[in-house]
Amino acid sequence: MRVRTVWMVGGVALCAFFAAGAPDVALAAAISIPGSVIINGVGNSVTVNVNVDSAAGLEAADIRVVFDPAVVEVVTDALVTGLSVSCMPLSNFSTPGVLNVGLACPAPLSGGPDALITFSLRAVGPGSSSLDITRCDLNEDPSACTPTDGAVTVVAATPSPTVTRTSTRTATRTRTPSPTATGTVTRTPTRTPTVNVGVPTITSPGNGQEIGVEGVTFAWTTVSGATGYDLRILNATTQATIFSGTLSGGGSTTTLIGLPNNGSYTFRVRACVGAISDATCGGFASGSFIVSLIAPSPVPTITFPTQGANLTGSQQTLGWTTVAGNPLLPDLYYEVRVTNLTTGQIEVQLRTKHPSVQTGVILRSAQYRMQVRACQAGCGAFSAPVDFSVALGAIPNTAPSITAATVNGGNSLNASWTAVSGAEWYQLQVVQSGAGPGGGALTVAARQVVGATNVTLPVPAGHASVIVAACNGDGCGPYSSVAGIDPAGPNPSAPQVGSPLGGSVVNGPSALFAWSRIPGDTGTTVYRVYVQDVSRLRAALDVYTTQNFYGALLKAEGGKYAVLVIANPGQANQVAGPAVTFTVRGTSAVAPTLMAPTHASVIPAGNVILGWTPVPGASLYEYLVSVQGQGLAIGHGVTPGIYVQVPLTAVNGQPTVYSGIARACAAGQTCVSGSEVGWGPWSSAAGTGGVSFTVMP
Repeated sequence: MRVRTVWMVGGVALCAFFAAGAPDVALAAAISIPGSVIINGVGNSVTVNVNVDSAAGLEAADIRVVFDPAVVEVVTDALVTGLSVSCMPLSNFSTPGVLNVGLACPAPLSGGPDALITFSLRAVGPGSSSLDITRCDLNEDPSACTPTDGAVTVVAATPSPTVTRTSTRTATRTRTPSPTATGTVTRTPTRTPTVNVGVPTITSPGNGQEIGVEGVTFAWTTVSGATGYDLRILNATTQATIFSGTLSGGGSTTTLIGLPNNGSYTFRVRACVGAISDATCGGFASGSFIVSLIAPSPVPTITFPTQGANLTGSQQTLGWTTVAGNPLLPDLYYEVRVTNLTTGQIEVQLRTKHPSVQTGVILRSAQYRMQVRACQAGCGAFSAPVDFSVALGAIPNTAPSITAATVNGGNSLNASWTAVSGAEWYQLQVVQSGAGPGGGALTVAARQVVGATNVTLPVPAGHASVIVAACNGDGCGPYSSVAGIDPAGPNPSAPQVGSPLGGSVVNGPSALFAWSRIPGDTGTTVYRVYVQDVSRLRAALDVYTTQNFYGALLKAEGGKYAVLVIANPGQANQVAGPAVTFTVRGTSAVAPTLMAPTHASVIPAGNVILGWTPVPGASLYEYLVSVQGQGLAIGHGVTPGIYVQVPLTAVNGQPTVYSGIARACAAGQTCVSGSEVGWGPWSSAAGTGGVSFTVMP
């Protein structure tokens, strides 16, 4: 059986093939792009299907479509459809005029004729182009496919006398024209509507209501005949548009929006029929409200380190005094920030819950400044800064020698090694070849050992190499010679995280998560990878996968994280391995990482939270949610927060696959929804990717 995996990391999708013998089924199938596609006007788009006459036995496909880049361009990643909805697609259209699509399926498909994949083309210029299928490998066999090419023609657009249609695209890529929103002062249109549709009544928040938390719930009455709603939040003083978004569906009358800044706001909502425009929407309903985030007043005092301290060890415990929080909210936590004065970057940024007043960190040689503040819904003032330095000895330059590597009970490794002068700790890794991305090596078990030269840890079955290195806060010395082991199994009963190392510092923003499979897993067991951002006490990554590795981009700048891997999530036999904490230093990615809903999850219809990680310095975010394979954005908007609530339904009462993406506008930039000016790349283009999930009736 042939298995294809996709690993998204560093903004690059890495595609790898793993073959365990020949494909299970020999195919003979016809792949085609039906007919000639017509696009009515430059700038508009159309969905193109790649069909298969019979998918019986199909496990993997590699398809290349070539076209004239002066006529059309690809604007969405290729999507799977009803026939191939369980498969994993991977697109690459970085070369103009070429779309490469790989498809990997967890089990052989059946059925057909049907669309195997879909993708969207946008008209660039007038003219015609063939859509040539120049590569068509099925189950790694190029002779199994009989291709039939298609064509596309771009014609002059036919103007509409009354309605200006807004072109919105599937939520998987950039360039998505939609209603205007901006992070600078933009007046809200007040033209007289030409459509006969009622005005909603705002039911939440109450007019003049003061709200003490970031998440604000907005609700209004249903308007008869409406097919969607246009939402605006304005700064009540400057009339700057703070949030602009749309909801599809006449019954979509509530949403949750994060507003992280104090201020007076005006909420406006209007009902629309068809596209969102002044000509197709009714009058606005308006209401005012105030956000005043509840925050503590007292300021903590740093107790360690002391001002001007010169530290010689990398492992330090920072401390501060407790303060009393505002009684209006029960929760109180402390935000700790350590800035590397040598590089100017934040080295450590984390939060601890009251009454905890200390935290352990690992620091490298540098000059530092520490500050701490107390937070609830909002944060109080930072403490007086404390400057200190860390000066470590030389990185150990001698490799340890492994003196023992013995497996007991089939899956318990006892390892020991010689001490190395100057080592503050040791990193031990258990590596299996051929198990990782691209068929490379994968760390399936690991430990960071402090104060000892031996360790016992669970390991999975199969031949592996054991290596050890001596380290301090500035780095690690050379690895030891390899000690080979052959655990007979069974695998550990719960997933064991091998990467990142517990307690380690990762040079971000990319991080690779790897773990051992549980007993009985033949490649089909589902694992949930949940990463908690300890710096913000919120999720940073949440995905389902059948692989035992996953790459992601995390907010860096000293963010502290904890990763937990759960096998068979939500099932009676669910089992979770131990959590592993680590820190990510460096510079964050320029695109957010989607962390809600859980990627590849199945959720009930209703109000769904779409959330993403912050991009340092960003003042505004744009988000898109749509049904996979359709051009209509179900939820779309621009917001200063990092989450929104979107009502999603199971279309026609059937399980429906949705996709969501987001992008950030850097502070100081003027960003307008529908324009590329000022915006960073979409998460699907330069981040970990989008988030896909299934909504059930």
